[in-house]
Amino acid sequence: EPYALHCVMASAAINNLATAPISSEQEVVAGGTPPLITARSSIDDWTRTDKNISYKDLQLDALDYDNKQTLILASDILYEPSSMDSLATKLRNLLHPTDGGYVLITDPEK
Repeated sequence: EPYALHCVMASAAINNLATAPISSEQEVVAGGTPPLITARSSIDDWTRTDKNISYKDLQLDALDYDNKQTLILASDILYEPSSMDSLATKLRNLLHPTDGGYVLITDPEK
């Protein structure tokens, strides 16, 4: 939901985390170094193959960090048992292709 993602990004900004859109390269302040943590969010439908965000869309390799692992935080994404395979594929495609990373999922009581 757009409002939920807005709240996540606003919370990140209030807590002095860098934020950036998924579809553009992160800007580095002249003479500075990129922040170690950048919060990005997106609405994505992992059941549709024509509109999928993957690791390369995040453009993280351009930042040239030693640690390439991806950390994905997700909440309330476990809907239908029939979509679990496509969800697992989506999450795998968001992790670094060789260094991997972590996916942390929370699921509120239903």
